[in-house]
Parts: sequence; C-alpha cells; structure tokens
Amino acid sequence: MAAAGRRKSGSESIARANGSWHEIRRRLNDYYEALAGLLDLTATKYLDALLREYPRQVVRERFLESPSDINTLWPKALQLRDQLNEIQNQRLRVTGIRPVRGPGFFKSVLSDANWRQFSATINSLQRKLRDRLAA
Repeated sequence: MAAAGRRKSGSESIARANGSWHEIRRRLNDYYEALAGLLDLTATKYLDALLREYPRQVVRERFLESPSDINTLWPKALQLRDQLNEIQNQRLRVTGIRPVRGPGFFKSVLSDANWRQFSATINSLQRKLRDRLAA
C-alpha cells in the first residue's frame, strides 16, 4: 500500500473535466498576457517617463534591480511554458463525451501557433529594456 504523502510518478495520466481544462487554459493565458503587459509597460511607458525626468545615468543606477528581476522572471516563465506544453501533450487527458489526450492550448498565447510570436515579442521587449538602460 502506498504512503499517503508519496509523490505520483511523472508518467501518470492527469485527468481533467473539459470545463476545468478550459479554466486552467484561460488563467494561464491571462497570466502570460499580464506578464507581457507588465514588461511592455516597464520597457516603454514607465522607462520613457523616467528618462524624461531624470538623467540616463540616474535612471540606470536606480532602475538596475528591477531589470534583473524582470530578466530572471521571463526565462523561467518561458521555460515553464515548455514544461506545461510537454505535460499537456504527454499526460493530460480531458474527460467528456470522448476523452482527449493532449488537448492543446487552442487560441491562447501558449498554443504552438501563437507561442513563437509571443516569445519573440517578449525577447524583443527584454532587449529594448536592456538597450535603453545601457550606458
């Protein structure tokens, strides 16, 4: 008999009801969109306003901590999407009239069809942020 706290094997199927997977997918999409919006806001409007008010060197010195946090967050978020995609492809089973394995992310930013453009946009915004703060 397995211990109550024992972790499940990484190869076991994960079953979710159709509505549950729809909600998870929507929340993940909202989360990634919000993070992208925050990066866009930081790399453009916020930084533009600071640079209008203060010398570049002052902004760079005082802003240095935030970009390091942002630059740490995004690689992790991009990596997590790859892990989520692998899990949903290999282990997720959506139950309903006909169970479906690997249901996909449909039209969300996490879908294969949208992910390449979304991650390219994120990488572009990160470069823009780095370049604007460069001495």
